[in-house]
Amino acid sequence: MHNEKIKEGENMKIHAILLSLLIVFGAIPLSLASTTDNIAIIVSTPADAVIAAPYARAMGYELIYTPTNELSEDAKRKLTNIDKAIIVGGPIAVSESVENSLKSLNLKTERIAGETRVETSQKMFDRIKQDKPEMVKNVIVVDGFNEKIIPVAVSYGAPILYTGLNKDNQIIETMEKSIKPETVVLLGNIPSAVQKVAQNRASNIMIASGNDETVIKNALSYVSKINPNAENKAVAVVYAEKTNNPILDAVVSFGNGFVGAIAPISVPKEDIVDKIISKLTFASEVSISSDSPSISNVISNVANKFGLSATTIKTTPSSGGGGAPSAAEEDNKPTINKFDVSTNGLDVSYTINVSDDNGLKKIVLKYGDGTEREINISGKSYATTISKNYLMQTVYTATITAYDNNNQKSTPSTKEVNLKYFNIDPASISKRINGAVNEVIPITITNHQNTSISITNTTTGTSANLAVSMSGNLTIPANTAKTINYNITNISALPDGKSYQAKVVFALNGYPKINKTFVLDITVPKQETITTTGNSSVSLQVVNTTVAENTSITIDDNATNNAFVINTTVGAKSLDITIPTTNTTNTTTIVNTTIHLENIKDAFNRAEEIQNTSTLTEALIKPVVVASKAVDNVSVDIKNITFDETTNKSTINTEIKFNNTNDTFVVVAIPIGNNSVSGISKNNMAIPEYDGTGNQTKYYKYDATNGILILFMKEDPVISITVTVKAINEPPTISYTYIEDGLNILINASKSSDPEGAPLTFTWLAPGNQSVSYLDGGKTINITYPADGTYNTTLTISDGVYDVSSVITVSVAQPVAEKPAIKVVANSNSKFIEFVGQNSNTITIDTTKNITIPTITATVNVVDKKTNAVEIYFKDNVSVKSIIEAMNNYNKVAYNGDTITITYNNADMNGKNVSLNIITTRKTFRNDMNELLGGDATGLIDTLHMSHISTETVSSGKATFTISADDSNADHVVVITEGNMVMPTNNEVKILAVGGFEVMKYNMTLTFVGTNPITNDSTYNILINDTPSNNIRYGLAMIDKNTGITLNVVGTNPNNNLFNVSLGGNSGSEIIVENNDFITLSSEKMKNISEAIFNGTASVKYSSPTTNSTAILKLQNIPNSNVIGIAYDTVDKKIVAVEQQ
Repeated sequence: MHNEKIKEGENMKIHAILLSLLIVFGAIPLSLASTTDNIAIIVSTPADAVIAAPYARAMGYELIYTPTNELSEDAKRKLTNIDKAIIVGGPIAVSESVENSLKSLNLKTERIAGETRVETSQKMFDRIKQDKPEMVKNVIVVDGFNEKIIPVAVSYGAPILYTGLNKDNQIIETMEKSIKPETVVLLGNIPSAVQKVAQNRASNIMIASGNDETVIKNALSYVSKINPNAENKAVAVVYAEKTNNPILDAVVSFGNGFVGAIAPISVPKEDIVDKIISKLTFASEVSISSDSPSISNVISNVANKFGLSATTIKTTPSSGGGGAPSAAEEDNKPTINKFDVSTNGLDVSYTINVSDDNGLKKIVLKYGDGTEREINISGKSYATTISKNYLMQTVYTATITAYDNNNQKSTPSTKEVNLKYFNIDPASISKRINGAVNEVIPITITNHQNTSISITNTTTGTSANLAVSMSGNLTIPANTAKTINYNITNISALPDGKSYQAKVVFALNGYPKINKTFVLDITVPKQETITTTGNSSVSLQVVNTTVAENTSITIDDNATNNAFVINTTVGAKSLDITIPTTNTTNTTTIVNTTIHLENIKDAFNRAEEIQNTSTLTEALIKPVVVASKAVDNVSVDIKNITFDETTNKSTINTEIKFNNTNDTFVVVAIPIGNNSVSGISKNNMAIPEYDGTGNQTKYYKYDATNGILILFMKEDPVISITVTVKAINEPPTISYTYIEDGLNILINASKSSDPEGAPLTFTWLAPGNQSVSYLDGGKTINITYPADGTYNTTLTISDGVYDVSSVITVSVAQPVAEKPAIKVVANSNSKFIEFVGQNSNTITIDTTKNITIPTITATVNVVDKKTNAVEIYFKDNVSVKSIIEAMNNYNKVAYNGDTITITYNNADMNGKNVSLNIITTRKTFRNDMNELLGGDATGLIDTLHMSHISTETVSSGKATFTISADDSNADHVVVITEGNMVMPTNNEVKILAVGGFEVMKYNMTLTFVGTNPITNDSTYNILINDTPSNNIRYGLAMIDKNTGITLNVVGTNPNNNLFNVSLGGNSGSEIIVENNDFITLSSEKMKNISEAIFNGTASVKYSSPTTNSTAILKLQNIPNSNVIGIAYDTVDKKIVAVEQQ
């Protein structure tokens, strides 16, 4: 922020701007209450700093951190030139001791606080709405107790509302009663009731949900769309490991304008950092705020990879961070009072009780399967019960850790969770037979629980070819094994070239999801002869029963002298099976090898599912035999699967048995998807990768294309396979906007996205008798409903793995007659005036000159008023905004005698008469309006009658009026009314459009002389085309091209006053209408306004009164600016010449 004020020379005024801004619409002038105080905002916690930062930045207030219990020396230094301190947060966050210290510095103090951070965010929201109402066009709703994601919320530069602690009704009430924003952004786990209200209130909804990393990535992708001011600014990339310092430093840096956005790192992993920084396409550079040197280096390296330079924000207590905790705080760690576990099948309940005298911050429960649950909490004690459903039978180690407000963590407490109920051995047998089947298979069931269990079994045979029966009892005593014999026979002939399965599904009684499946795979191969690439003939035994895709088998004996490569194709995928040999001319190595195409297809399918979801279960990773030689029986058993959270690695312990001879080998395929292989061992001895020597009796190869691990074995092993597990595929995110138009609604979901970038499919369900069409490949739906009502439309998007749905509720109604934008009923004389409403095209005024700066926009928040004297009704803020802007952009300039063309455009008025009325002084119109708002319409009706110019009939959508410019008065108000001339006896007047122009007495020439590089002053020569008849003051204004002027119109208590209005610029605002009355615009008041709204972005200089036709003015140079010159007649009190450069 610039600290330098506008330089005015000896006598600074800003008539050049302010005289063109005096509102035509008398009592709908301009508002935000301003103050001459220098203000700072005081915070002590990240949660409070986050909600305060957008407000501080928008208001130009300094954001200052101090510890909870004392006012730091650094804070005291920053408060040297401050008059008032606004504390954000309750006494637990910013203590009364700090408040007393502020008062001892003779500072005015104010506290914005609620019972919890949820209420504090609501009070901060109300303050923003009061002081800076234009900010609430965007609203951010965030899971207020997920401190990993809340820092990203400040990046939008918009008000932030926290959810949590079951206080959703308060958030809903705030949104329903107070605002109707353009865009609402929902970050994190937002309750459905809050989401529904946001959908009903806002024109646009942006949702970032899922895990923390996904929320942050999606949130950053929205930033530049909602907050263009973040473009080409530094972004603070934050990682806090030991204290809150990095978070506070980054948020304070945002609040004070040093960075444009914040990107928190949720997990200290390089791939996570890479994904988050890849979303910073709008950033100019990266500012690192981290207390971990290693992560700082990772952030710097990743930023450089994306072409972003990286600097470091110092994380110390003096720079605004949270400061290191004291030794006493280090010793006072949270306590785990209770950590109990109860199981019900694969469902587990954790009962937790924690406490800490300094206040709790969060608990983290690691489930032992690679997932965790983090809950943000508050208070000195916390108790809860957490439920978890596990996917597999095994023994898990769960860990609970509690953190306090100083980020001290408890000693972790662990519990063993025994979900390993039973196992079966073997799990799978593959038998190659010729002829009849009559097999007795002993299956051993082992109970791993301390109590007896009862097992059910379901048996099936393939296509009625096989029958399965059993003998024995399926009650298994505690911690014992029991063997049950199963007899499997064929009940019909088994044709060659196919496989047949008998299955027995064992399940824990009452818990069907806890099951194990035994599979007997009977193969009856069919002999096929394959010609190798070396032109040898090889006989193979092929099993290909139900594979519908095209299949083929080729043998390559030319690629290497040390292996036969059997290429198998199933559908669009191929798998190479490599058989080591020292002599490829001797084909006896592979003659009569059995190739199991069905199992290859099964492995392909399961590997693809793992690759899509990165979910490992016994059913998905179960090994299958894809090739074998001289083997009649192969059994495969998964002993167990373990997961190491510290390394993110999963170990699969398998046992494979078969009858082995010198010529025997078995090739097994294990689907592992895109999880990389870390190592394979047999009895703690490593199994090597394939080396191409031809002498290996065992090896492994990882087929990354298909996600399949290939094991070649000439002897039966017990094998441990360790893989590094990939991050779980994340579901896509729905984002949509909709437009209502009568009974028609257009819902656009094209902004929906998938975290992995997968293409999405869109499915819509819109029940009823409505008419439906689709646009943009189904991303947008256009619905026309048959009648008024509330309707639900269900949108489902899919990335091919996950289907995500959202119910969109809309209300539609038949169009009704247009309400006027503003209706004022003067009860004292039973007359009313309607301002019908207009847009930027309703009225055009063509003059000789067009002054383009500064452009005036309006922000409006008006309320209806009803008293005994007057009733005032507003259609909506948008309609009022258009009228205010039309009446205050007096940028059209003509000269005495010029022809001015005024065109009224409205095809709905074809064939109707409209009248042009020109009021030659805005002051007259303003006074008439003030009387009208007090309940007397006579003055305005009389003025319109006397200012009538002519009446025209609208034809082909327009009515055109031509007049001659008269410089008797400078400012002219244009009012288009319905019908013929307004008569004094009229009880009703409809104003169709308003506008205005200026008529100048003299032509002006503005010539740039030069800029002094030392003093940074620019000199201009001003010349008018005639000698002025009265004393003239020449004025010169230099205004930054990016500077705009806003009229802030705020409706106050309808039973008290109607309006407060302020004039706002890029650097602040100044009230000019208070309680419906204009504040006198003296020279000093003009100076105050210019300093408030143009701080550092404009400079103005006026000459002394003179009758010369020329003047030389020197003023401070403002880079990238427009220059406007005026001549102000001090006798007639009007501008008589203007020019812009």
